[in-house]
Amino acid sequence: MEKAESIHKPGDRIKNRYIIRSLVGEGGQACVFLADDTMGGIRKVIVKVLIFRSSTPRQRKEELHLFSQEANLLKKVSHPQLPQIIDFFQDGENHYIIEEYVEGISLERLIRERESPFSSREVLEFMNQMTEILLILHNSRPPIVVRDIKPKNIVMDLQGIPHLIDFTIAREYVPKKRDTIRMGSPGYAPPEQYKGTTDPRSDIYSLGATAYHMLTRFDPARKPFSLPSIKDTNPSADEDLIKIIDKCLRMDPEKRYQKAEELEQDIKTLVSLLPQKKQKKVMNRLGIIVGILILVILSLFAGFYLYKEYQNRRENGEYLYPWGKGDKRYASLLRESINQGFSEYASKYKEEDDVTYNQGWDKMKKNLYLGRQRRSRCRRITV
Repeated sequence: MEKAESIHKPGDRIKNRYIIRSLVGEGGQACVFLADDTMGGIRKVIVKVLIFRSSTPRQRKEELHLFSQEANLLKKVSHPQLPQIIDFFQDGENHYIIEEYVEGISLERLIRERESPFSSREVLEFMNQMTEILLILHNSRPPIVVRDIKPKNIVMDLQGIPHLIDFTIAREYVPKKRDTIRMGSPGYAPPEQYKGTTDPRSDIYSLGATAYHMLTRFDPARKPFSLPSIKDTNPSADEDLIKIIDKCLRMDPEKRYQKAEELEQDIKTLVSLLPQKKQKKVMNRLGIIVGILILVILSLFAGFYLYKEYQNRRENGEYLYPWGKGDKRYASLLRESINQGFSEYASKYKEEDDVTYNQGWDKMKKNLYLGRQRRSRCRRITV
């Protein structure tokens, strides 16, 4: 088995037209290079080179069939989010597929580099755009089943639009015909794919697993077929979106969405409801804030009123001691006694002048108040 570095190096020319720039990556069946297409100017392209993993002629023939099948399938469909096949040829012992280059970053890398999950709105928009691809593929004649939808095989362009870039194990779906090769990515491949009985519903499962990964940052490959609840890993996720993803991930294909059209309908319905949900959420938050402000204002008014009442009663000398809930009869007698005592105290100053009398009254009140403050647990009782 050849290594990617030994096949081509930067600067190599292929077919006297494509100039290798760099190695992009290496997959199960091919190594991928970034190159320049010099025909009619210079543009970036993707060069896929078949890597034979087997040594027997029969197995190599099967590998070549799968490799060429990707080019043949993509020639039958046309969509802005699907790679455009520019060339497919053999040069010496190597087999090549030349595809258009999509400027962007892989979804796998985006998920890995984010500190938090994608928002429900972002995941819903992603699923909406990916469903358009499934509609094109599944409505082809015969339908095309990708069988390998996962973050690694999706590139998000500069506008945030997903592009499905790998069709290595894709096949044309024929009812009741079993898969010739059982291949798939753990966590993203549905149970029936391991049995060799994939159909369009298998792609719906893979799309659901990809959306799950975006919404939770939990890689389905860690626990295939036993994924933690979305709500446990991301409590802020939208309830209706969770229901859509859960239905995509049903183990039994009969309980999933049966067609991409059904999935599209639920997604578009939820997309139309999101502005209302957002507005309702904002209104709920606004209501909480307004409620808190009203409580604060009422508390300030109540505090101001109680403070003024306290000041008024303090000036009037209405301070008595607490016994139980307050004995009003005792309070009345005590107040009468205080007034009588004051009269005797101030009578000798009354004849001198009014100023001395007023000073005496103020002093009397002050002494009474300070004396009571020194008593423990003193409070005021209104008579």
